[in-house]
Amino acid sequence: METKDLWKGFTLEGSKDEAVFLIHGFTGTCAELYPPAEFLNKAGYTAIVFFMVGNKTKADDLKGTTDKDWINSILIACRKARTQYKKLYVLGLSMGGAIALIIDEEEKVKPDGLILYEPCLTIKNKAAYFNKILKVLVPMISFKPTPLPDNMDIYLQNPNSYYSSALESLVKISRRALKKLNKVSAPFLCFDSLTDEMITFKGIKNLLKVSPSQNKNLHIINDSEHMIQVQSHRQEVFDTTLGFLNTLKN
Repeated sequence: METKDLWKGFTLEGSKDEAVFLIHGFTGTCAELYPPAEFLNKAGYTAIVFFMVGNKTKADDLKGTTDKDWINSILIACRKARTQYKKLYVLGLSMGGAIALIIDEEEKVKPDGLILYEPCLTIKNKAAYFNKILKVLVPMISFKPTPLPDNMDIYLQNPNSYYSSALESLVKISRRALKKLNKVSAPFLCFDSLTDEMITFKGIKNLLKVSPSQNKNLHIINDSEHMIQVQSHRQEVFDTTLGFLNTLKN
């Protein structure tokens, strides 16, 4: 598959009978997860990055879809992957991290481990929680992409704007995950950047406190923006991810 088509989703077959199911973030695309997927694949894991309904390359693509649509499309794909491999780990970025937690909280067959890249449990910009007002005052939110190191920009194939009404679905997903953190039993590794501009540490702190998991891990990054998988610290993130997966072999 050409790089420009990665947003459609992809699978990198590995040599192990183990797979990592990766879930992208809010208004993102599958392409943003190619760097960690490629790294894990080189270590022998099959990397599955499934297309989340509505998340294409234009703002209008997301219109008409909701949090339930997004989650259900991921659940169907994850359940299928669960039957195809001896072990299945779930890696989620931002909103994808919240969905990864929901999978462990609500599914009968649990993942063998969770890797959470800046999970979106509590949003830093409080305006997101006042969506009914925001979508009237600012119906469309546009942003200028931050320049990324080492040509990582090619993996950001999402639109540079979105309808603010979509924030309602993001908040619903965050709250759904937060509500049942005491059900998170899988081993997990959570990443938090001290300079993350999108989420607060409050939700992660609560996860660490109430989850009954016997294998809880937190990795702090001193200086990185929200998209840690394409920033200058990404090798640290990938090495730590692989180190965690290696501890789950037995």
